[in-house]
Amino acid sequence: MGELKEVMKVAHQLDMTAYHRRALAVCIIEIPSPTAVKLARGLHDHIQVGVNFLFELCLTYISNGGWRVKMREPIVLYSTNTLLAYRIAERFYNQTHYVWCVPNDTRSHPSTHEPVPPTSNPIKIYKSLLQSIAGNDRHCPKIAQNRLGLLHGAEQRFANKEINEHQLEEIISAINDAPLGEFHPVFYVIPYQMVRDRVIHPHVNERASVLSPEVRIDDLRSNEFDILELEID
Repeated sequence: MGELKEVMKVAHQLDMTAYHRRALAVCIIEIPSPTAVKLARGLHDHIQVGVNFLFELCLTYISNGGWRVKMREPIVLYSTNTLLAYRIAERFYNQTHYVWCVPNDTRSHPSTHEPVPPTSNPIKIYKSLLQSIAGNDRHCPKIAQNRLGLLHGAEQRFANKEINEHQLEEIISAINDAPLGEFHPVFYVIPYQMVRDRVIHPHVNERASVLSPEVRIDDLRSNEFDILELEID
């Protein structure tokens, strides 16, 4: 019950109505202790977030013991990937792409929408990759992370028999030998209605923060998104 008291203290600080506090209490009681602690800390960290959003967040407790952000359906999703990831998916994965995304409305009203941490913000990722390539930064953490992610993805697809051993070797060679230019950012604009039934809401442990509205699509097809070239100052 200690975790419940901590969360309810935040609810009081946010000036929730008595009705909202009771509804919040019902949700928190059911949550495993570690998750309750994480949620409480997240509320403290993001105390400026609106009461209604926090209330909705608490009502999205799902049966697997995790949390997901309940968001209004956006018009589009945004995602930044690398040119290398795009080319590998087009050539070896039957033009299906594995992407993490955020809804478009997180850009329009940053003071009222769920905060997107810099490590998951498509615009910031795009800018970071551009700067690293322009500065010839071969030790860029984002590029190293992308290499590892692509290698892991290839191994998973091989394990799932989606590619053969020869294709796996080709992909590994392409990733390991890729010059910096291959990590040029590629900005995807994905109409939400085309993918809404395949959007995955990751467990809180997979997201960059408790309140981050990140979602994932494991099998985004080439005809379901457009690519934009962004002008970054």
